[in-house]
Amino acid sequence: MLAEGTVTVFYQMLGLQPATVADDLERTNDWRTFMMGERSFTVPGHLVQSINLTTSKTHLSIPFYLLQSTVLVALTASLFQSLSLSDLKSVPKLAPTKEYPYCEASGKQRTIVSSSYLMFFLCLGGACFICESDYDLGHIAVTTISDCPQCSPTVTLDLTQGQCVLEHVGSHILYDPGVIQSIEPLCGLCLCPSKMCQFYLEKEKGANGKTRINQKSSKGCLIKMKYSYAVAAESSS
Repeated sequence: MLAEGTVTVFYQMLGLQPATVADDLERTNDWRTFMMGERSFTVPGHLVQSINLTTSKTHLSIPFYLLQSTVLVALTASLFQSLSLSDLKSVPKLAPTKEYPYCEASGKQRTIVSSSYLMFFLCLGGACFICESDYDLGHIAVTTISDCPQCSPTVTLDLTQGQCVLEHVGSHILYDPGVIQSIEPLCGLCLCPSKMCQFYLEKEKGANGKTRINQKSSKGCLIKMKYSYAVAAESSS
């Protein structure tokens, strides 16, 4: 089911830190999870890999997961090898914070700078899990393009031209036989079932403030771009 094109997963990120004897009495796991400041993301289902984790037995009031370094390395490698360059555009990007990237035991943050590295790594206490690629991935975090979810051969959409993207996707909804046959309304940006994409509106400051999309509150849609809501709200013949 996760591999289906219409499936998205909304999740909250957990942090990792070294496990102590008090965390794992059997000493078989060297990592444990902890609650970070809220970081929630929505990703395509095929970017998610389900695993069975061990739950702590010593902290029943606030349980956490226990993991082994070997499992983390294998999981990271498996996820990375299954990604295409197009998939990387959908991988969440997280700005540096006090909690991430993880700090070494000394409290000093380890900085890794290389355009050949996908910034999908965990670093704490001298341990790192880094995915390396032969491709130049330096542009991924700031990319302004995305592939049309319906076109074949693939058509690249310029996300800086929001109205044009809406026109392109709208043409699929109006004229594409494969889309018209859908039994439920579709999102006008990513063509997923509309109930999966939640958009919230807000009004700009000032008496004459215009209505716009609240990007922070909106969630679910895989296409992130800015566009004029006032223009998009008007119908045309």
